[in-house]
Amino acid sequence: MRHQIQRALAPVLAGYAFQQTALIGMLPVLALRLDLPPGQVGLAIGAGLLVSAVMGPLLAGGMTAQRLRAALLVQMLASLGLIALLLALGPVGATFAILLAIRVLQGTAAAITLAVAQAASAGMGRPVAALARLQVGPGLGRALGAALIGPLIRLSIVLPILPALIGAALSLYRLGAAAKRMPLPEERGLRAPWLLALAVPFLVQCAIGAGQLGLGPLLAQSYPAAQAAAITGICLGAGYLVLMLVHLFVTPAATAIGPALALLAVALLLPVISPQPSVLIAATSLATGAAGLTIARHLARVIALRPEAARRNAAWQGSSLLAGLGVGASLAALVLPLHPVAPFLLAAGFALTTLLICRRPL
Repeated sequence: MRHQIQRALAPVLAGYAFQQTALIGMLPVLALRLDLPPGQVGLAIGAGLLVSAVMGPLLAGGMTAQRLRAALLVQMLASLGLIALLLALGPVGATFAILLAIRVLQGTAAAITLAVAQAASAGMGRPVAALARLQVGPGLGRALGAALIGPLIRLSIVLPILPALIGAALSLYRLGAAAKRMPLPEERGLRAPWLLALAVPFLVQCAIGAGQLGLGPLLAQSYPAAQAAAITGICLGAGYLVLMLVHLFVTPAATAIGPALALLAVALLLPVISPQPSVLIAATSLATGAAGLTIARHLARVIALRPEAARRNAAWQGSSLLAGLGVGASLAALVLPLHPVAPFLLAAGFALTTLLICRRPL
């Protein structure tokens, strides 16, 4: 019955991915609405990711059906709080503290639901195919969040927040029957997986984070800032669409991650050869698809080796993914002054390092 847990949590994962992507694109609009510096808004948005990286391993191992329902309820309440904050008449006292608290709650709830869904997927008969299907919902959420942010904001600033609220409510409803058929046993302890198991997703996301950060500055060398941002959005949206297709048709049938990592390194070198938008769209699409395939197959392998700690291992894998994304983007920002293509060289280096690591057995 594990597929019922996966299906129950799919709406909240997709809705949160939509909102997370939309919030990043809404940063300037949020700053004006809340009368906060853009840096503070960005810090609050990023806090949700950092909290997810920390709280997933702390809480997911001891998760029960009742606590999972509480996490979904927290996700709903946090989204309602964000809507109320955006609709408030005039700046609210301690606005930054309120926004930060909302994002911390959202990040905690998201970490719990993702870890439980990944562990349930990895416990199915065909774990790789199940994990691939699990990623389709969040991928669709991110793609729609990137594509619809502009039209939705023109109608109302709260519309991009609603998918997370609706998704959490739908998952809470679906979870009732699923949890009764398959209670969630607790996994005691906080022991992390072995270092090599965490290094692969961490380095892959370092490569993706560095490559994504480099897109805008590279395009800004040839296009106005607004146009460069629009093309960057197209690149990211195309990448998420390819990711969904890869998980639907390629990941379940793939048997090795070495070719995917080689493709990831090659794709991240394409912007060094040419900064044309068509090349960047192709590079982002190939890199995102290759990274997604690598991560899904690696997670399935890690959990299969130690099924008694599936949820805890899934939580640690999620933490390494979020940490890698942040580290890769931060390092890319540091090397960016050297040359506009420096982030892509750094990203390709991460991919090649991962390829070398994967030659060793887990």
